[in-house]
Amino acid sequence: MGVNEIIDENTLKTRYPEAKSGTWGVPDEYMFRYAEEELARAEKSGTPVFIMMMSVTNHPPYHLPAPHQLKNFRLEEQEQKRLANLASGKELNEIFNTFRYSNDQLGRFIGKVKTIAPDTIIAATGDHNMRAIGYPESADAALGHSVPFYLYVPQAYRGSAEYHPERAGSHKDILPTLYNLSLSEARYYRTGCNLTAPRPDSPWCGYGYNPEVIITERGFYHQHSKAFHKWDNKNIQTAESRPSTPDGEDQAIIRRASAYTPFLEWQINRIVSTQ
Repeated sequence: MGVNEIIDENTLKTRYPEAKSGTWGVPDEYMFRYAEEELARAEKSGTPVFIMMMSVTNHPPYHLPAPHQLKNFRLEEQEQKRLANLASGKELNEIFNTFRYSNDQLGRFIGKVKTIAPDTIIAATGDHNMRAIGYPESADAALGHSVPFYLYVPQAYRGSAEYHPERAGSHKDILPTLYNLSLSEARYYRTGCNLTAPRPDSPWCGYGYNPEVIITERGFYHQHSKAFHKWDNKNIQTAESRPSTPDGEDQAIIRRASAYTPFLEWQINRIVSTQ
């Protein structure tokens, strides 16, 4: 998938002179403002557009952009203990404020786009969990690799799409899902699953992949310890503390998913060698 244009902080600062650079770039709100303007222009002209954005504010070193005001977050002792390797005191409070700012800007963007460009499909996710948060229990290992995936699809584009919250998936499935919702049944090369299909529609379905943890609808498999833990069905992605033997269906999924890392390496090498 190629791109027609790359927008960096220099472009954003030219359009918005009030934007101030941080360690990684300008605050997220300027990225979202630019995208809003581009989507409004595309909506007016009837020209399809795909925008991929990477936010940078919620990233160390954490700093709440001015003029936004700090809020004091009060954490329980157990919460402070779990976050001890991340930060403490004022530094930890700054992290939570930065996280809140980024979430607020994303939420404001989503609300605005629904108004100015109502035919827009919106997807948002994180690249990884916040590192340095402690997950000492083996049954919580999957939580350490979990990120949210938000998907908004206007009614006109939903077609036969269905929402199944129990489905296991990961980043490999995001673009196949978006392609199926937006490309009018166009053929494409994929290594993931359409998460909104009424029924799983390919061998890429049924699991979420990470080099360390594989999740299925029934539990998770730790690729280093080789242990499988069934979900305890008490909370989202919490599992039984004692390992168990996966059933035949999960064993087949685990074998297939365990080959995903060498498959990606082969794929990259093949692409590079054939250029």
